[in-house]
Amino acid sequence: MATADIGGAYLNADMDDEEVLMELEPALIEVVRTFLPNVDPFVDGRGKMVVKLDKALYECVQSALLWYQTLAEHLTSLGFTVNKYDKCVWNRNWRGSQITIMLYVDDLLITCKSDEAIDWLLAKLEERFVEVKNSRDGDLSYLGMHIKWGASNSGKISVSMESYVKGLLQEYGVTGYASSPADKYIFDLDDSALMSDSDRKEYHTIVAKLLYLANRTRPDIMLAISFLTTRVTTPTIWDRKKLWRVLKYLNSTPDKVMTVSGDGGQIEIYVDAAFALHPDAKSHTGVIVKVFGDTVLVKSSKQKIVTRDSTEAELVALSDKILIAIRCYDFLTEQGVTVEVPVVYQDNTSTISLVTNGGGKYRNKYIHVRQQVVLQMFRDGDVKIVHVRTGEMDADVCTKPLQGELGRRMVSRMLGDCII
Repeated sequence: MATADIGGAYLNADMDDEEVLMELEPALIEVVRTFLPNVDPFVDGRGKMVVKLDKALYECVQSALLWYQTLAEHLTSLGFTVNKYDKCVWNRNWRGSQITIMLYVDDLLITCKSDEAIDWLLAKLEERFVEVKNSRDGDLSYLGMHIKWGASNSGKISVSMESYVKGLLQEYGVTGYASSPADKYIFDLDDSALMSDSDRKEYHTIVAKLLYLANRTRPDIMLAISFLTTRVTTPTIWDRKKLWRVLKYLNSTPDKVMTVSGDGGQIEIYVDAAFALHPDAKSHTGVIVKVFGDTVLVKSSKQKIVTRDSTEAELVALSDKILIAIRCYDFLTEQGVTVEVPVVYQDNTSTISLVTNGGGKYRNKYIHVRQQVVLQMFRDGDVKIVHVRTGEMDADVCTKPLQGELGRRMVSRMLGDCII
């Protein structure tokens, strides 16, 4: 693996197709005079002047697209093709080894079995772009994530944000510890006093930072954070206590990591729903996506409609999330990876019967449509739907504030129970 950071990325893209004008303030004109001394005829009576942009500049609405097109043109000239299901993933066969590039604005993560192939690609990037910084070892940083290879020939990789967590805890002076990110009252609302404006802004900021963390390397806090994000406009003192419990839990587990090993060739989707969990009687959906045994996506969210019973709640969750299985399958197939038909795990036998055998009577057409969507995908062979016992439903940790040994076991299964 390697990472590459292209400096001043947008400035590599030309603005040829349209005219974009920018007004320069007097202070900036003084800077311009240091390398263009003859600008005075273009300065107006206010001490300002207008320039036409030749290059894509940060904050111009079209700059990101122009930069992407510039980089895409260069990668295409090098023989790369884009994954049609994800336009930020590029591949090329190089002497029998596949080079894969994952692009996030100007940050590239490059993987290949051949070190020589990565050397070649980095050299080609340096030929085209003025500033390219790269890192090449078994201990990489990418988008704030720490990616570390395991012991020799172990085939395992850990992904963590330990520095991010510790920085957050230090910034807000977190002390104390908690055994879980949420207690059993996490979904309860209260009539306690609202926070002050300053506390509300801090609350909003911390929740946003924790959501960033949960979406990347700490999905064990996803359930709590998914609820707290719904409270950022009018948070109460009790909401602050719930938030501080998450921080205390992180203080207890700052060094938790996600471990990936790539064993097997299966896509597994665990979908669960907790019926009428919210005060407005809406249910809660949780989903965990595993590829080759490793967790790659975790979601926890309040359902948008009220359902009549647990079977309907599970049906809503299943119909909302089953397309993720198809997307994963299509993406990996496009990457040249051989995968079996995705398996979707459910712990509600009534729901499984409805989406594999049909039947049932619904007052509401939209519930019937949800059933038919899943039923058709099952009959077409796009997915397998398999029953799993409640104690083995990994997505339980995304719908219920599990405590004690059960909670720890579920978190361990989600993160990957391995120390590198």
